[in-house]
Amino acid sequence: GIVNVISGQGAVTGQALGLHNDVDALTFTGSGPTGRRFLNYSAESNLKAVSLELGGRAGYLVDAEHAQDYDTIATDIVGAAFGTSGQNCTASSRIIFVGGKSDDFGKFTNALVKAAQIFTVGDPFTDVNMGPVINQRAADRIKSWIEEATKAGAEVLYQGPEVPEEGSWISPTLISEAPAGTTLSTEEIFGPLSQVLQVSTREEAVERINGERYGLASTIWCEDVAQMKWWANQLRVGTVAVNGYSEGTVATPFGGLRESGFWGRDNGPEALRNYQETKTVWVAP
Repeated sequence: GIVNVISGQGAVTGQALGLHNDVDALTFTGSGPTGRRFLNYSAESNLKAVSLELGGRAGYLVDAEHAQDYDTIATDIVGAAFGTSGQNCTASSRIIFVGGKSDDFGKFTNALVKAAQIFTVGDPFTDVNMGPVINQRAADRIKSWIEEATKAGAEVLYQGPEVPEEGSWISPTLISEAPAGTTLSTEEIFGPLSQVLQVSTREEAVERINGERYGLASTIWCEDVAQMKWWANQLRVGTVAVNGYSEGTVATPFGGLRESGFWGRDNGPEALRNYQETKTVWVAP
């Protein structure tokens, strides 16, 4: 009875937990719309504590002035963007190259494409890097978003390798920045697709990250310690990884800001606070 696993659809099991007056606290990991439902359930029942870990549009920033080995960086980025078929709320869905000389961005993009070409796709029970996405509905959604962005002017930088025609397969894809007004310019992708763009200054890069409705995680590649600290302080996200993609460990708090999370953290000692209440006992002298 210490741990009970209850399976069921969200509209039945999730709603029952959310509305039950004997449940004092709950945590939820998933989509923003469902997270909002749990807040409504709390308001409609006993005002239970709700901790939410929701979506993200993680950025992978490369500080060109303080980054040397593009091949190493590109390999890390490709793993962060396409690992688990991009079905990860911290997947690097935007790759932002900051500053650099006139030809640096081209060299960096070439390194990205080279690293992506080595990334293998196929049966996940074999020796490959990536399998399909979760279902056909997800595959159709991602394909439609790519089509919308390219029709609006985004350029496909890399798409491949070939994938089976039948099933929920998506080729790992790199595109230029999706134009404003397209779905990819605002929504979480949750698939093997990443946008590659260049900005002139680090302030503009920070504005791109902090101006998002999501604030879960970002990675910054910067080999100068002083600049590294500046980036970490400026980026308003729950987790900042430096010189290599990571979500941290079970000992480090994990969660987001803005629409990526609400009240609380997973992992680390902070996670225990999701399930604790503060009581004051005052004894009169």
